[in-house]
Amino acid sequence: MELSELKNNFKEISRKRIESTDENSYCEKNWMPISDMPYHYVKWTCPTEVVKYDINTGVTTQVSLVQQDVSFKRDVRGGSQVVKYKDYYVALTHEVDLWNDEQGRKDAQYYHRFIVWDKDWNIVYNSDEFKFADARIEFSCGIHFEKNELLITFGFQDTTSFILTMPNIYFEELVGMKNNSNFFARDTAKDIFTKYALDYDNGKNNFNLGLYYYQQSQWASSLSFFLRAAASSASAISFAAFSLAASATFFQLAAFSFATARSFAWFSLATCSFSLSRAILSMACLFLDCISAIFNW
Repeated sequence: MELSELKNNFKEISRKRIESTDENSYCEKNWMPISDMPYHYVKWTCPTEVVKYDINTGVTTQVSLVQQDVSFKRDVRGGSQVVKYKDYYVALTHEVDLWNDEQGRKDAQYYHRFIVWDKDWNIVYNSDEFKFADARIEFSCGIHFEKNELLITFGFQDTTSFILTMPNIYFEELVGMKNNSNFFARDTAKDIFTKYALDYDNGKNNFNLGLYYYQQSQWASSLSFFLRAAASSASAISFAAFSLAASATFFQLAAFSFATARSFAWFSLATCSFSLSRAILSMACLFLDCISAIFNW
């Protein structure tokens, strides 16, 4: 862990390494700062270990270690900061399933969970595990209660960032503070983001988000959703539509670009500085299936 000092336009002017209290610890990258306790961190969630870093001496000491009555099937790792809510402390943590794919590369599925402590750091409430947007890689790094809403920042597939707002009443139901109500009976806005959130397996919803980010010149984000559209149950329709939209244009990405020769033709790899072999192969196979497709959304 490292502590950065920022000034002006969030420019880093200094950095200090925070030493662990355990020299043999295997993972020290997800400490959660406690918002109303400067230089205090929740180092581990279950059991809950709170530590304090002395900025003058550079020494980290354990403040408390609380064994919990609850258990979880995976390690509960840090994510957001720890914030006060009423008489409780709240954090949004993450859990991960790790494995190696057929090429021997590390792959993962990320999940989230709300943890609620009392003032003595006993876990009194927690949510079930969940995902925000059905991505393999999702990570939240901040939460904030503002009036009647909870604001959550999270990253999607290491390409796209979102801010999600959640009514406090739904948060309380999610963690078990209150019984479920008819909260979902209310009308919901139908913008492209909400449509995706309510039906993230829908090829059209993924394609529309990919097109939105493409029009914003957000190449990596657009590719994430175009690939999801291609892999969805409507893959043939989605990918054929993308092929027409991209006809005679250059789809430029941060480290690579695809050139489309003509509508319903072939893709050629223009430049590539990193490996997307699995994605390219999947796209090519799906594109062959789309060549003769007739589509109409």
